[in-house]
Amino acid sequence: MSCCPENSLPYLAPSYTVKGTIQAHSNGHEFYVSGDPTLKKAVLIIPDIYGWNGGRTRNIADYYADNGYYAIVPKILQPAMEGAVDGDGHADVPFNLQYTISITWEGCVQPRVQSMIEHL
Repeated sequence: MSCCPENSLPYLAPSYTVKGTIQAHSNGHEFYVSGDPTLKKAVLIIPDIYGWNGGRTRNIADYYADNGYYAIVPKILQPAMEGAVDGDGHADVPFNLQYTISITWEGCVQPRVQSMIEHL
């Protein structure tokens, strides 16, 4: 079983040369940032199934940063699925529905989103 529809673009390896940096909140939540943190405009990018280190994800963040936004991409999928990309996402790993449904809003996503809001 695949994670995505048949005609979806495949995983893009993180070969893109990023412009931003990886940082960590005081609680340990990691995130990728790009752009000037003193800007009054920010965009929070929630990564897709391929994760925060996918080539498209950071490229999109850098695009927003190049266009006047402070871009933040949190590392969402934690704990990491065995064989996943950079502790996050699915590359050539078979889709695992049980793992996917274990990533809940309350237990995983919301705390990381809250950390990003605090970072701002």
